[in-house]
Amino acid sequence: MARRAVLVIAAGLVGLAFALGGRRKVDDCPDIYEPDEPAVPVDDYAEYVGQSSCDPTEKIGMRLFREYVWTRFGGGGVGIVRPCSAPGTSEHEEGRAWDWGIVEGADLPGGLPPRFPADVDGFIEWLTCTDKGGNENANARRAGVMYMIYDRRIWRAYDKPGEPRGHWYPYSGSDPHTSHIHVSLSWAGANAQSSLYDMIRGGAVAPLPVT
Repeated sequence: MARRAVLVIAAGLVGLAFALGGRRKVDDCPDIYEPDEPAVPVDDYAEYVGQSSCDPTEKIGMRLFREYVWTRFGGGGVGIVRPCSAPGTSEHEEGRAWDWGIVEGADLPGGLPPRFPADVDGFIEWLTCTDKGGNENANARRAGVMYMIYDRRIWRAYDKPGEPRGHWYPYSGSDPHTSHIHVSLSWAGANAQSSLYDMIRGGAVAPLPVT
């Protein structure tokens, strides 16, 4: 019970830091977010490779990521693929982006029951915490996360002028992303070639269902 209370307090503090708009950095991954024996060294940060083709089929890594997040952090889904006729550039059109539904009304495929409230703070902490080896944003790197957007903020795995990788920055797109979190994966992540997916399939980071 004491450990759970500590995690709840930590998640609340992380959420407060995010709400205040600072560069969100989690110093240490809680034990529940780390495997006992990592299968391979942590991956490099994903480089930005934007959508350049029309292939709206769900990629295996994106599906594994989605199912892991649903099982561990709850929520629902707004979808992976979009038709190529949709305006703009989007990794949805290559099956390597997903919108994680975090408010009521986001359903799961196959009639599975969504669970709300989604553990948004836990999800962000899981991706951006520093592991025992001192690797910042360790699980985002293992998953091949290229960028994610939530609540008028964007986190990138790649540098932009004046905005070093691995931090949150203001996002000015037309959709504020308050009902869902957008996650785009690198091709390595989308094809389940980065280390998280080997660890999921090997049982090293089996998800703990939300209670």
